[in-house]
Parts: sequence; structure tokens; C-alpha cells
Amino acid sequence: MGYSHSLLLLIMQSQKAELLEKLKPVREKERACWAAIQGKRLELEPFSSALNKFRTAQSNVRGRGQDICSSEEELNERVRFLHSSRDHNL
Repeated sequence: MGYSHSLLLLIMQSQKAELLEKLKPVREKERACWAAIQGKRLELEPFSSALNKFRTAQSNVRGRGQDICSSEEELNERVRFLHSSRDHNL
């Protein structure tokens, strides 16, 4: 025995309403999580800004060839290069 189209539509609408009701707490929790994430991003903003300024400063220093050497050998090589450059420019 088949159901009429209007009865099937009514049943489907009822099921849809039930599912939407079940989704409400999940959506609320999701909104709360996103709000917490946004709050953490705001807390981290000063640190992120300071880090970006530091990276920019380091990049500018490296661009001028004045970055910090990671080893004694690298330092010695840099000194030799600077002496050589100075001698050839005079």
C-alpha cells in the first residue's frame, strides 16, 4: 500500500525538522570554538607582529651582509672576504 505524495512530503519535512533540531547544539558548539580560536588569534597578534618585525630586521641585516655567523670557520671566511673586498676597492 503506497503513501500519497503529500503524506510522504509531510514525513520528510518532519524528519528534516528533527535533524535540524539535533544540529542546533552542534552549531552552537562550533560557533563557540570559532570564537575561542578568534580570541586566541587576538592574544597572539602582538607576538606575531613582534616576530614579523624581528624577521624583517634580520632580513634587512642579511641583505647588507651583516648576519651572524654560525661557526668560527664561517666568521674567518667572512673576514677574509671583507679584507679582500677592501683591498681591491682601494
